[in-house]
Amino acid sequence: MITPRYLYRNDFSALHDELAALPHKLRVFGAGEALWMPGEYIERVYYIERGIIKTALHDEDGTKKTIYFHGADSVFPGCHRSQFTIELSLVTTAVTPVTAMEFSIGQMQELLHRNPEFSQAMLESYARYINLLIFESAHQSHHRALMKLCNLLYLLARDTVPDGARLRHVSFSQEELAEILLLNRVSVARLLSQLREEDAIDTRRGAITITDEERLLEHCSLEVR
Repeated sequence: MITPRYLYRNDFSALHDELAALPHKLRVFGAGEALWMPGEYIERVYYIERGIIKTALHDEDGTKKTIYFHGADSVFPGCHRSQFTIELSLVTTAVTPVTAMEFSIGQMQELLHRNPEFSQAMLESYARYINLLIFESAHQSHHRALMKLCNLLYLLARDTVPDGARLRHVSFSQEELAEILLLNRVSVARLLSQLREEDAIDTRRGAITITDEERLLEHCSLEVR
């Protein structure tokens, strides 16, 4: 069973060597540096070799809504030819130092047509995006704030460990959590304090550690269990 994912990684690792053999630019981005800014249509495709990037929607009123993250061995943003107006409001930035191979959409289109394995991997990645967007619109938007936060903490922690492994750390800041949930930082801090008092998490040294997975899951909705 596949639960929603906010962090995409390792989906294209089997295709690394084939992609590396294509003509490309090796790009290095510092933490906080933008891969592209508002007002730009998506015209470049990246294979992330190291680091994490995040994509956020910047609204006209200044609101920022983080949509998802991409890590090592992911291809972002895909290889569609259509240009959507929503792209003009998207900003993608490096959360950590990032090394990536940069390709044109045309190159990815050619690979899509000649390589069934790449085509299937790309199809699966789009399916995961759709699953996340349905989860966000149909479930997260209607849940109480505590349930939304616990869902997010569980899914982010699950994204970073092998299947069946014990959940440990959530490697994202309170500000990043707030931007995903569209809550203010004070509300997120208050909810984290409640979970800390219940011994579900620990927040010492600025890091969030899950100390009782079952207790955290008690606050989660059925869609993530």
